[in-house]
Amino acid sequence: MAAAAEVPLHEIPERCAEIFSNLVARETTKPHLNYFCPDTETMPAEVGAGAYNPEKCLITQVGCAAVTDGMIEPNNPYSINVNWIGHRGVPDERTMEELIEKLRLEIEFKKGIPTGKKYTVTMSRIRSGRLPYDVMNEVYQFVDKRLRAGYYLVGYNMLRFDIPSMFNNFMRAGVPVDQNTMNQLFDDCQNNSWDMGLIVKAAACKMAPWPGESRLAFF
Repeated sequence: MAAAAEVPLHEIPERCAEIFSNLVARETTKPHLNYFCPDTETMPAEVGAGAYNPEKCLITQVGCAAVTDGMIEPNNPYSINVNWIGHRGVPDERTMEELIEKLRLEIEFKKGIPTGKKYTVTMSRIRSGRLPYDVMNEVYQFVDKRLRAGYYLVGYNMLRFDIPSMFNNFMRAGVPVDQNTMNQLFDDCQNNSWDMGLIVKAAACKMAPWPGESRLAFF
């Protein structure tokens, strides 16, 4: 990838469109009408864990939407809260509440000044959620089924956060998936993805694909 200085904020949408069109033109197959979009809300899984560490986070809410032949599937999109309270290896309820508040302040304020960002995870949402195994097994089946059918993934910063977070939470929740299957599934996620977060970051840094560079190599 060729890199240059950062560009003004108002130019980023147009640059994103240019990068996207450039990459689409290089695809060897026709544009996909089948894709799905995963998204997660998380909290630290332990004291001292960073805000966005996919190996040390609990998914407190997960959403998925699937599009087949250009149409949103029935009962999609959906969003499910996850109740980790009392789960083995998870902080007690009081510590969870403290971790949530600490992260909220980090996200919503910087040196006492509001950032404009909102952290939406709350204990009331967690308490209203379903058991981790039930949710994570359902999400695993959702992802596995569509990857096997050749669907693409579309998301924002999912390759660096959402996807590895989901895989770590599958294991944390006890979903019976062997490591070889998990590794293959993760490779499939990478090979069949359109990560718009990476496109935005590339646009902000004035990056563009080299001549002949594939979508996967660019990401």
